[in-house]
Amino acid sequence: MKANVLMLTGPSGCGKTTVLNLVYDDLKRKGGEEVQPRKQLGENPRDFEVVMRFRGKRIVFFTMGDYSKEISAAMHEHADANVLIMACNSKHKMPLKIMRNFPNRRVFTKTKRPPKQRAEYDHKVAEEMLNALYAVAGDAAVTLSLKRPRRLRGNPFLRGLVRETRLSADALIYPVFVKEGHNLMEPIATMEGQYRYSVDRLGAVFDAILKAGVNKVLFFGIPQEKDPEGAGAYCEDGVVQNALRHAAERYPEIYRISDVCLCEYTSHGHCGVLSASDSDSGAEIDNDRSLEALSATACSHVAAGSQMVAPSDMMDGRVRAIRAALDAQGRVDIPIMSYAVKYSSAFYDPFRDAADCAPHFGDRKTYQMDYHNQKEGIKEALSDVEEGADIILVKPALAYLDVIERVAARVQLPVAAYSVSGEYAMIKAAARAGFLDEEAVMCESAVSVFRAGANILISYFAKEIAACIRAGRIG
Repeated sequence: MKANVLMLTGPSGCGKTTVLNLVYDDLKRKGGEEVQPRKQLGENPRDFEVVMRFRGKRIVFFTMGDYSKEISAAMHEHADANVLIMACNSKHKMPLKIMRNFPNRRVFTKTKRPPKQRAEYDHKVAEEMLNALYAVAGDAAVTLSLKRPRRLRGNPFLRGLVRETRLSADALIYPVFVKEGHNLMEPIATMEGQYRYSVDRLGAVFDAILKAGVNKVLFFGIPQEKDPEGAGAYCEDGVVQNALRHAAERYPEIYRISDVCLCEYTSHGHCGVLSASDSDSGAEIDNDRSLEALSATACSHVAAGSQMVAPSDMMDGRVRAIRAALDAQGRVDIPIMSYAVKYSSAFYDPFRDAADCAPHFGDRKTYQMDYHNQKEGIKEALSDVEEGADIILVKPALAYLDVIERVAARVQLPVAAYSVSGEYAMIKAAARAGFLDEEAVMCESAVSVFRAGANILISYFAKEIAACIRAGRIG
């Protein structure tokens, strides 16, 4: 259909997209109606065409950055428009050919935008184009007001009012390392401020987190003895089982979550049962035999008082196996927080020291994910949703915000993120060296995880984050 007015702007580097968006927005405010959806012209996403109706006139406008056959076709289609309004670089050859066909034209010369005055420059060009258009349409001249998003940053009240990401201490989980023994509160050298507690000393950490406003704990066990099968993981009198019973009896106000894995309990340090002797460096993980041990561990934890189980082993099918085992024991009420998207990461090294669970040979790359991959993470998450997971966890957090965002967009379940030991240790070390403000970086990092789409954060900084939320510094 013939255009009454053809509006063009270009080429690249001249603010062409911004100018036409300003024109478009002003027409919409004045009653303009889009009659043809915006469509891309060629391969450049900034080259597009939009058709509107305004004051009874058909307005066609598009950007022309990279010359393409699509742009050429669009120009040819509207070559008989009554009026041409163009803003272009005078050195750009393509518009010169177009202008010959339009005796009735208004052309505004654009140059490369001044780096420090881009907004003012773009508004000025848009005003000139709109005034030319409104003259054709019989409207009065227009003056576009400069957009001022700073208005909503002017004071703490406004910033708090329009804040997009909200945090709550209810969404925080604190990891706790429990070591077999008595009267133990061992500092962890690689994780400043963190300790290994014996069951009889857990009251110290429980009192501290409750005072800070955190009431959820994730338990990790460190046994005295290990074996190739990791049998201590599902021992009735195991270290995590005793910690769960102690917490349930003495601190019922704390919600108890237990990590389900074999790496802390196997003599070889891997997260599953081996298919050969643990002294054989060529041994492989026996996935299906491992499922039996993991299911037994989850059931043992629940029998001892765990209110949520969190399998972190990355064996195929473990969520389905654990769900079936719990349901068979009548524990359909116990949720599973699956470490569905767990990458093979160097950020885990301080944890492996803390929990004494580094593999004695090889690595975990055959079951933990390659950090180059994002789609694989989506596949793992969706698979665990099908198997019966109630919460999907991404680990690590800070270097995987893109993955958190993608997972949160795809699954209809709460998404948790684990800010791992390496993230914690880096901030602590840099702060100790005087390179950064520990609290400020901790806050910014925590907010970034929630902003990416996480609903739950597991963090060694949980107490401090809760204090900052309570003080109104974040959240």
